[in-house]
Amino acid sequence: MTLLVDYCVPDIPGNFSQRDSAFTSFTVQWDPSSGGGYKQTFYIQYRVQGSSEWTIVSAGEEDINEQRRRRTYEVTNLKEGKAYELRMYAENTAMKRSNFTDVLIVLTKSSGPKVSTTSSAVIGAVVGVVVTLVIVCASFIVILLIKRSQGKDKKEKNDKFYVNAGFQNIQNGDEYEEVENKFDVEHPQSSKTYETLGTKDKISVYDDLENTKGVTSSKSSMGVYEALGIQEKPSIYAKMENQKDLIKVEAVSGVKGSTVQMECPYKTPQGKRILWSKKTNPAIQYTDGTNINPNLPSDLTTRLSVTGDHTAGDYHLSISDVRESDEGTYECYLSGTAGSVTTLQLTVITNIPSSVSLENVGLDKQLNGIEGQNLIIRCSVVGGDPAPDVKLLISQSVVTVAKYSVQYTLSSVIRSYDDQNVQLKPYHPRFSSDSVNTEENKPLVISCTSTGSRPKASIYWLLGDGKTNITANVTQLSPSHDPTTDTYSVTSTLTYSMDRIYNGQYMICGSRNEATLEQGRGVETSKTLNITYAPDITVTSPIYTQNDAIRTVTCNPSGNPDSYIYHKWQHKSKYGDIIREFGGNKTLKLPDVPVMLRYQDGGEYVCTASNGIKDKDDELEKTGSGLVSVNVR
Repeated sequence: MTLLVDYCVPDIPGNFSQRDSAFTSFTVQWDPSSGGGYKQTFYIQYRVQGSSEWTIVSAGEEDINEQRRRRTYEVTNLKEGKAYELRMYAENTAMKRSNFTDVLIVLTKSSGPKVSTTSSAVIGAVVGVVVTLVIVCASFIVILLIKRSQGKDKKEKNDKFYVNAGFQNIQNGDEYEEVENKFDVEHPQSSKTYETLGTKDKISVYDDLENTKGVTSSKSSMGVYEALGIQEKPSIYAKMENQKDLIKVEAVSGVKGSTVQMECPYKTPQGKRILWSKKTNPAIQYTDGTNINPNLPSDLTTRLSVTGDHTAGDYHLSISDVRESDEGTYECYLSGTAGSVTTLQLTVITNIPSSVSLENVGLDKQLNGIEGQNLIIRCSVVGGDPAPDVKLLISQSVVTVAKYSVQYTLSSVIRSYDDQNVQLKPYHPRFSSDSVNTEENKPLVISCTSTGSRPKASIYWLLGDGKTNITANVTQLSPSHDPTTDTYSVTSTLTYSMDRIYNGQYMICGSRNEATLEQGRGVETSKTLNITYAPDITVTSPIYTQNDAIRTVTCNPSGNPDSYIYHKWQHKSKYGDIIREFGGNKTLKLPDVPVMLRYQDGGEYVCTASNGIKDKDDELEKTGSGLVSVNVR
């Protein structure tokens, strides 16, 4: 076994720990480690406990000749009475990064609770009675929960990293769930209320209360008050509810088997890189610049690519043939730069809904109501994984949204609702083939079908990382109507000659109607393009002397597929006359001849190769040449 070690990668800073803490700042300390033979810069990432966004600050540099000493850094402009997560890494001038240190938890000091005379601190008599009842019930439930939770071991933190060509795992931000879910750190005022009752696990108590009422748990106690019919909640609960706003996650979805692109909003200045990682336990880095982590499974690396206009600083993560195992949370961030980390949540659609139906529909396919009376509207879909959203619109306004089915009571039907219709988004379009394969200089013909829309949908086509609109090159059939569901289907056929520059990029088929206007774009499905093309051929042009015993010339074809047949080599004079020919292979080794005759090897060497694809001139065999020089001494 051979162990490959990259000596350019800095070591992890040692003994990363807290030195002291103040109201709006704290000081950390660490011992610098090897910079991998280069000058290194230390970076600290920190965030409020429970937040998903890291802030990065530069904490100083160390030259290769500088004597190592313990270093300190004060992190400022923080909030009082907050718990912060910190981690550190080093990056050297060779653009190599160390692994992260273990996450450190530091609390800023609190000036203590303040007496407030605002109306939010005064709870009405009715609310006060209900809150008292809930807290009394909570105290009994807490006793049971505490007993149930005793004896459980704490989670063991594990920080393992890959080290190869600068790739490493990243500390999982969710590792400290136990601390994150206790709101005594974020809300010291409400924490003291619970501490007087001796309650340790505040949120679990109210989750249990919510679930007994049939209210969906959301890690806050808001559902208790809603279930009791109380509209005016105490301010401490409103603050708990707002914790959900701290996590900013962009939702991305794709149909199983399609290609999904997750876009990183950052642009890369010179000397910086975009990195992508997936948040697992521990998190795993996927890319560094355009490089794919070689430690990932081969069936994953073959489906990953870094797309976007790299010259413009765009580095997006694309996953082809997307699978259920690809679901999860992804992060992109800019190396060595202070700023936020962008988080994206990928959902893989494994089952597209097969149909949608409306209840209470008459034979005329209309919802029949009576002016002045209530009308119950029920809409549901069949199938779909994950659960599809069903949205009901009346007069262009969304009145209710739910999973799988919705019910809405239209009170006192008025005349203006007459002839109104429920709008339905189209399903994700389906391509006519599982893969998109074509040959350069030959027209690609492919179809895409959209179903389940009301009103009729139109189909559009986008090509490549730049999303060039090529809809003008399609033939679209007239929409067909399904009277059983009152929905429409439409098929669009694209005929387009592809250039090799689009190989490995993606094609989008999108469908839109009035129901998709709110989201700003249609419902889209994408496929990765596989464009085959004849090779371009270059040949090396080496310079030798008469004393060089080994003299070679190399043929470098570049085509798709990357598999070639090599034909005869030709050695030509400067006048184009054929001097001699050699057997076909990638590397030509010139025959060994006496030293005084080696000058005769000079001249033009022509390589001929093919990969089974014809060029625009209908030629199968492609040629390229290079000049060999032999200096006489």
